Amino acid sequence: MATEVFGRTGYSELGVDTLPRQGLGLVRTLLMPLASLKLTVALFAMAIFVVLAGTLAQVEDDIWVVIRDYFRTPVAWIKFQIFFPPSFFPGLPKIPGGFYFPGGWLIGTVMAVNLLAAHAVRFTFQAKGVKLFAGLGVLLLGAAMTWVVIISGDNASGILPENQTLYDGLWLTLKISLYAAFVLLFASLFWVPMSKRVTWGLLATGLCITLAAIVWLLIPGNAATPSPSSMRILWQLTKGGLAGGLLLVGCLLAFGQRAGIVLLHGGIALLMLSEVLVGTKAVEAQMSLSEGQTQNYVQDVRTVELAVSHSVDEKSEEVTVVPRKVLLGEPSGWRQYLPQFLGGGATGGALKETLSDPALPFGIRFVEFYNNAKIVEPKSLGKNLATAGQGLKIAVVGAETSKGTDAGGKVDMPAGYVELFRKDGSSLGTYLVSTLLAESGETDTINVDGRDYTLALRFERHYKPYSVTLKDVRRELYPGTSTPKDFSSDIHIFDNSRHVDRDVKVWMNNPLRFAGDTLYQTGYFQNPESRNEFSTLSVVANEGWMIPYVSCMIVAIGMLAQFTITLLRFLNRLQKPEPMPLVDAAQISDPRRRPAQRVKSKSSPQREPSRLLGWMPTAIMLLIFGSYSIMAVIPKTAPTRLASPVPALPGEDLSSEKVSPNSGGKSVVEDFDLVAFGELPVVAQGRTKPFDTLARTNLQVLSGKSTYTDADGKSQPAARWLLDLIAQPQVGLKHAVLRIENFELLSLLGLERRPGFRYSPFEVAKKLPELGRQADLAREKPANELTSFEKKLLQFERQIGQLDLLANAFSLPPIGNENPLLDLRNAIRRQQALESRHPPLVVPPTEDEEKWQTFSAAWTIGTIRSALMRDAAEDVGLSHLVTIFSSWADDKPKDFNAAVKDYKDWLATQNLKDVSLSKLRFEAFFNRVDWFTQSAVIYLAGFVLAVLSWLFWQKPLGRAALAMLILGVIIHTIALGSRMYISGRPPVTNLYSSAVFIGWASVLLGILLESIYRNGVGNVIGAVAGYATLLIAWGLAADGDTFDVLQAVLDTQFWLATHVTCITLGYATTYIAGLLGFIYLARGVLTPSLTPSMHRELYRMTYGILCFSIFFSFVGTVLGGLWADDSWGRFWGWDPKENGALMIVLWNALALHARWGGMVKERGLAVLTVAGNIVVSWSWFGVNELGVGLHSYGFKEGTLFWLGLFALSQLLVIAMGLIPKQFWWSARRHPELIGYNEK
Repeated sequence: MATEVFGRTGYSELGVDTLPRQGLGLVRTLLMPLASLKLTVALFAMAIFVVLAGTLAQVEDDIWVVIRDYFRTPVAWIKFQIFFPPSFFPGLPKIPGGFYFPGGWLIGTVMAVNLLAAHAVRFTFQAKGVKLFAGLGVLLLGAAMTWVVIISGDNASGILPENQTLYDGLWLTLKISLYAAFVLLFASLFWVPMSKRVTWGLLATGLCITLAAIVWLLIPGNAATPSPSSMRILWQLTKGGLAGGLLLVGCLLAFGQRAGIVLLHGGIALLMLSEVLVGTKAVEAQMSLSEGQTQNYVQDVRTVELAVSHSVDEKSEEVTVVPRKVLLGEPSGWRQYLPQFLGGGATGGALKETLSDPALPFGIRFVEFYNNAKIVEPKSLGKNLATAGQGLKIAVVGAETSKGTDAGGKVDMPAGYVELFRKDGSSLGTYLVSTLLAESGETDTINVDGRDYTLALRFERHYKPYSVTLKDVRRELYPGTSTPKDFSSDIHIFDNSRHVDRDVKVWMNNPLRFAGDTLYQTGYFQNPESRNEFSTLSVVANEGWMIPYVSCMIVAIGMLAQFTITLLRFLNRLQKPEPMPLVDAAQISDPRRRPAQRVKSKSSPQREPSRLLGWMPTAIMLLIFGSYSIMAVIPKTAPTRLASPVPALPGEDLSSEKVSPNSGGKSVVEDFDLVAFGELPVVAQGRTKPFDTLARTNLQVLSGKSTYTDADGKSQPAARWLLDLIAQPQVGLKHAVLRIENFELLSLLGLERRPGFRYSPFEVAKKLPELGRQADLAREKPANELTSFEKKLLQFERQIGQLDLLANAFSLPPIGNENPLLDLRNAIRRQQALESRHPPLVVPPTEDEEKWQTFSAAWTIGTIRSALMRDAAEDVGLSHLVTIFSSWADDKPKDFNAAVKDYKDWLATQNLKDVSLSKLRFEAFFNRVDWFTQSAVIYLAGFVLAVLSWLFWQKPLGRAALAMLILGVIIHTIALGSRMYISGRPPVTNLYSSAVFIGWASVLLGILLESIYRNGVGNVIGAVAGYATLLIAWGLAADGDTFDVLQAVLDTQFWLATHVTCITLGYATTYIAGLLGFIYLARGVLTPSLTPSMHRELYRMTYGILCFSIFFSFVGTVLGGLWADDSWGRFWGWDPKENGALMIVLWNALALHARWGGMVKERGLAVLTVAGNIVVSWSWFGVNELGVGLHSYGFKEGTLFWLGLFALSQLLVIAMGLIPKQFWWSARRHPELIGYNEK
């Protein structure tokens, strides 16, 4: 068995014996093929393919259809069409046909068999005697504890209690543990000699991370204490962790160094079991209630039933229901999981047979059935299928079903026509049945033999032993938007059998577990006519909901244990002193033949200049770029300018000028303090931000830059453009701030091409009517049929709309003397229409107005009050703003600056909710210093130095490159911390912040690798990854404000800090592994620099990073599932974004198992990691372009092009890597490379 750690022959790193043993029994001989790692890799590949196919299929089909036909089936029918989604291939005709492929359950079953066979054949007990029995005993105890933790989530007896005292104790324990870790790490720095630089560096890194956690969590006091909901999740994970820790002890005793892999495989098996239980046992339903309504049943909106009811007495009725499966002849039981060609699946049509039941006086036959329908006029149909009832007045036709996991909460509304027959076979008529009619209470009544029967097609109901009454439902919106910040419901639970009669509150990410069910707050609706409020609760029955929590911790502990053992072995080998070479007698007798020995000598005076020269590049680069960074932080000089010594004209006011004795006779004129103005508050897009951010983000959207060029060709700040637009629109609308690159659009607008492609709104205005007409025509077309010109047209129309919204929010309504009342009415209607578009709000609340207002609305209201009430209170905030804007329009900088200062002083005296003037000042400062751009420039310099170090002067230039990375990442860290301070959130909340965070983590990994290996590779990948991701972030910033407010379901600090951070670290590490693979292939094929030693080092680096990657990607993905379970009761919903994350985990697992199984060597691993770049990019950006799913966000014109170009580049690199080694440049220079395995 090979044992070289991180080495060329280290495929048995995890203790996997790939050689058959002598004397194998028949059973072991039969199990060997099933235990093959080749089978494991093949299964991973098939799983990745079916997950990708199921993701693409959601463009065409509903998520539940996809789950049934792709994942919870032994054989899937995969259509060719799904590989050509309309958003990727617009206008492409439908492609018929498809092929059969193993489905999710078949692949999962074979994976389970493969896993069990591998453990039966390879993972045998390493201990003997007492140690073995002790290990088995601890394993049994751990298994029992695991079972106890799982069943602790079973709340069949009533409401699952929460213990705040327990949570407080847990939090105190975690804080004490954090302190203890800090003390231990600090002491270790003195215990471990600095000669072991790698170990010492890792300890120092751990110390810094621990210190940062202490500062973040403990210094703020109660503000940093997690909420009870966060502690609830933490307690559940802690219980799973305790069980996993006990199992690890047992595995260490019984399996020795293989303990980690045995434990994590057990956790994977438990997770697979959970998916089987959910697929076969769990029931998801909904309960929709209006305030005051009581209900004792839930509805499954995925299926329907036909209900026939009649009254028994005044208080009760008898209901006979026919399930959908019976109505449509669909298979049930185990046959429902088979594909259609084996007699399973859904037929999707109506059953032509007549159904009868002794409880009913008539038979039922479905004439037509629609999975989703819409109501139309009967006369619009050629033939009305209904012959009686409401179907004579209205009709239905089939409608497009929902696609994917619909982000808008859309529910299909099935309908159809049923014909009823008497017992003698005569027809009672054909009736229209529809869930739409049933929901509104409009159902048909049929009289048979003197008794009335009600006929209704309704969502399938499940009656509960308890009832729920909605007492109150609330929806909190972010200010100035329609984006929900939170939903909550006050409900009353009554269950006589459990003696429960109490009020409970349910809100987002805080479910109620009761009587074996979990109730989640998922929706809110207000009837626009009656104003009645409705609350939607998801009700999920899943007894094994705790299994994923336990599985997550078991796998995480197993991975940590295994990779820690590997890391320690690696560090021991890395830091072991090199053995002295052997010498023979001849060498001893002949000094000339003795091997050279390393002799440490004191530095001679002659060597000092060379040492100083070696540090010169580092000192020079730090001086240059350190000064560059410092200069960006130093505030500019006082806002003054020198005026020409021209005598004042008669009547000219020079009161704003200050004459200085040192000005040479020229007057010093005070300039507009745009910095101070930029710090004033405004509420836009749901949050309070400074005017500077409002100006920059709007200009970024319109122009692609946060500055603009004036008529004199000078660059001007965004605040100046915004002030011109507000105070003197006749000037502001002439600034060239609209970027128009599409030649067809330029032709439509009658504009000539010019450098920079920037035009003023004034130039575009005359063609706006034609622009609107063309946009209306484009909107009539399906989105997937739009041409490039039409997409750009609609995008430009949205930009014009944003500019119009911004201008109208500050424009004053015309109120004349001829008919002021009519003008005021028109102004009020205008403000109401403007409010629906969510404009920026700049006037703070007053005693009379509780909300922020637009400048235009506040001025209108103030005008009305002044007209109606002589002693109306003055709106002080509005008055300050009027002075500021009028001073700008009148070009009076002294008055402007004084008004800004007065307004700031007044704001400081007001107790405005969610307004921190210090935070607004810091955000404006953060915008000005632009630390991310500084980091990008420094990373670029580091890259140049790192590449040059490969050509000449290796150590000095490499040292300077590393210094640049360290300086860049320090500034990067400050910028990340600043974003966290401004937003009050963990580092990653949207696509923009994910790019910034990935770059930060990648640079740190590059620094870590360079510190260990010192071969320049870490410098290169850190610089490339840092610069590239910040460049991506710059492109994403063009969408507007990068501090997005979060939807209600996402507004949770715990999951943002755990799931999102972990999954993003998984992205970063997978990308770094791919970059290492690229460097390996590029240096091997295109340069002679891939020496045997570099060959080994690159492999070790790649393998180590892959281990990090699979840990973070797996844990992050499972934590995301737990978040989903805590939000809407579905651990794994097969949403496109979830599937993308799963593909990363599977791909990393495939690469590692292929290496351990000897199917690939160094070159093959490099090729696989490069392909991993495509997988991560698909998960990060690609799935967003499909336009379906709960995580469908970040769609951006042009993203698809760059994504495709990047994927093509990676495929070219892979093709380059597949060139036979004898044709590699490095192999010709170093023939020994050809001796390595070609895989």
